[in-house]
Amino acid sequence: DMVIDGVGKFIDFRKYLGMAAEKGAKEASKHAEQTLSDILRE
Repeated sequence: DMVIDGVGKFIDFRKYLGMAAEKGAKEASKHAEQTLSDILRE
């Protein structure tokens, strides 16, 4: 059924977005720490 298939893809997409957001948050905080330590070192 096309509707079921579409819903499955949507759920996968949301799961992927959640993982990407989590990874992005980790990357962003790592980047912020790096920037902050660079500023403090000057």
